[in-house]
Amino acid sequence: MNNCSGCGHNIRIPKGAGTLHLKFPTLHTKAKALSFLESANIKLAEKGDLIAIEVQEEGLLSIVDLLDDPFTKIEANGIKAYFEEKERESVFADVFEVRPLSTFVALIQSQWLSELIDSKSYTTYFQPIVDCMSPDNVLGYECLFRGLRGESLLSPADIFETAKSAEITPKIDLAARQSAIECAVQSHIGGKLFINFAPTAIYDPVNCLATTIALLEENQIQPERVCFEIVETEKIADVADLVTLCNFYRMRGFNIVLDDLGAGYSSLTLITQLKPGYVKIDMELIRDVDTDSFKASYTKALIDAAKRVDVQVICEGVETDGEYQWLREHGADYVQGFYFARPSATGQ
Repeated sequence: MNNCSGCGHNIRIPKGAGTLHLKFPTLHTKAKALSFLESANIKLAEKGDLIAIEVQEEGLLSIVDLLDDPFTKIEANGIKAYFEEKERESVFADVFEVRPLSTFVALIQSQWLSELIDSKSYTTYFQPIVDCMSPDNVLGYECLFRGLRGESLLSPADIFETAKSAEITPKIDLAARQSAIECAVQSHIGGKLFINFAPTAIYDPVNCLATTIALLEENQIQPERVCFEIVETEKIADVADLVTLCNFYRMRGFNIVLDDLGAGYSSLTLITQLKPGYVKIDMELIRDVDTDSFKASYTKALIDAAKRVDVQVICEGVETDGEYQWLREHGADYVQGFYFARPSATGQ
């Protein structure tokens, strides 16, 4: 059941003993499932296009791992799955927990991530964004979410890819925003805070951002210090909704940043619609921009286009002096990357 709590969506991961119900769109996929499950000695019952599998305590993950193997992605998307927990009485809202098998498998396999979030086994690292002409002047810091497993840091890519597959991005997105604010306060991070958020994780800005805004107010962080960095713009199905979301932020004094300019969806079109204060040029364009004539031409065009509408340009992923000098000569306002500093807990 997905209840919004500051857009955290309390997505419950089924567990324990119970019955896994599978509904098949074709006899072919059902026959494939029967053959596979019976060869693995899984006890089941059939009725029409349904299969019911009795699951013992702690046995759901092993069955899910089995079901992750035999089907193509298209087949797995067509099969519907629902887990009826033995010790929990069904309620009407459970109808919304019927999921494609592919999503159900990812959800069960993401239990490690849900436990990581519930136990607050995560932190935020900070990477400075500096003035291109005077790198000693720090504009602010990008807040970068990191999972913790013992003394090790978990890859953000693994975290967010798992969340996306399991459709629990809202929960992770909220945890990342909260961690950014709390860690910035603990580490006495100054300047602006560039906080990433995925618009696809927010369906109602008033309710979904309430927790984040309350946390900022509690820590006396003024809105003008906060830059909400829109990521994954290529996945936006309805630009009008994103415009509404950005207007909501702007009206409350927050800054808008359009991330990954030059990648995916036509970002130049989004500039005119979203009217961000800053744009970030994708690091793939910055890599070797000083030696790659195609990248140089394209990056210069992006910088010039942003300047024409009074949007400040941040170039990320700068790793060499050559890249930096090229950006300095061609109008970048701010730069970010390993050449200046790696992400750290203190931003230093």
